Amino acid sequence: MGKIEFAATRRALGGGDRPLFSTVALADREDDEHESVVSQLSHSCLKVGLVSTMPRVDLSGNGKDRITHCAVLVHDIRHSAPDQLRGFLGTVDAVGHFLNPWGHGRTQCQSWLTHFAVLLKFENDERLWIFERDTGGVDLYPLDQGRTRDFRWKWRQWIRYDDSRPVARACNLAFCGNDFHDERSYGRTAQRQDVWNRYHEQRSIEYNLLTKNCQHFAYDFYKWTIEHVWIRWMNFPDFGKMIQGEFVNESELTSFE
Repeated sequence: MGKIEFAATRRALGGGDRPLFSTVALADREDDEHESVVSQLSHSCLKVGLVSTMPRVDLSGNGKDRITHCAVLVHDIRHSAPDQLRGFLGTVDAVGHFLNPWGHGRTQCQSWLTHFAVLLKFENDERLWIFERDTGGVDLYPLDQGRTRDFRWKWRQWIRYDDSRPVARACNLAFCGNDFHDERSYGRTAQRQDVWNRYHEQRSIEYNLLTKNCQHFAYDFYKWTIEHVWIRWMNFPDFGKMIQGEFVNESELTSFE
């Protein structure tokens, strides 16, 4: 037996054009129950209007530009959910509290009711870029500079990178030369072309509730693409717990509207 991890997905009916999802950790169950649990959750999400959409992709720029900054953007998916789905997410929250109380932070928000996206900055490019996985595929696109002009690469920063989503917290800021090196184990520093390569690799892999959701995507990027100096040695559950804990336990909100 072991902890089950699966993903809660949603489409914000009338409130957004893309689904959100995150990892769920429940109490131990017998192995022969895994498929039933995942099937039931998937069916519940479809009933409230889950629809996959086409990803947003921009492969412009110089492939040799280095990645200079990155962060994991995290937000609570419940606050932007429509009324039809909010009750379902509240049920997930309550059941999770009963089955897995040790997985909570100090606030009401369950750690698994979060979405992860990677925020990127390249050299020779003033724009900030979003790199994320959702049920519609993999997104890679620049943010409008008006949306990011007040963002600073400092701790306790919040940003609304999508109007259909709540304000997101920038967690685990990483900088080239400090948190990831100019040279990786297999050669040169991480560049824009490495992001393109990961995009092409990941877009060919079907979204999976157990193994290929938004949080796995962020973990793989930190571990394999930039080779973060200490995250590369972490396992996925510890990475998720660290990022979620940093978000859930944060009480001060500074938004950039």
